Amino acid sequence: MISALGLSLVRIRVPWGRVLACALLQAIASYCIRLLPIPFGVHTLVQALVFALILGLVLHLPYRVSLVAMLLSITIYAAIEALAVPVVLERTGIPLEQILADPWLRIECFLPQGLVALALLVAILVTKFYLIDLSIYQARGPGGEQPVGGQEK
Repeated sequence: MISALGLSLVRIRVPWGRVLACALLQAIASYCIRLLPIPFGVHTLVQALVFALILGLVLHLPYRVSLVAMLLSITIYAAIEALAVPVVLERTGIPLEQILADPWLRIECFLPQGLVALALLVAILVTKFYLIDLSIYQARGPGGEQPVGGQEK
């Protein structure tokens, strides 16, 4: 969903199947990166770079385009998280350390953020809003007339 948000903001349209493939690969990469013995915070930077690489490879986008899409989506998601986490912590009364230590609690506490991100994505798709038009970098079909993933401009 975060990838779809970033791609929509740069006006790249792709089939949902490819977005789901990216999400699955990003989840696996995220799990592996979090297991690495690197300082907290550095894993976030590594994840952003790897996520952009996955987008670029799976969607056949230039790395710069996928990096811009990921940075936009991560920035927006971080803002949503910064607003949602204090509310979730206050409402539940559960300490952050306990939430971070329990995978099921993490999923439950993600739901409000996920719903806000989903609503934002739907609003962007319905209104066709975008911040930067990078659709010219999207791979074209055999005849060159239509983006591989979907909609004509």
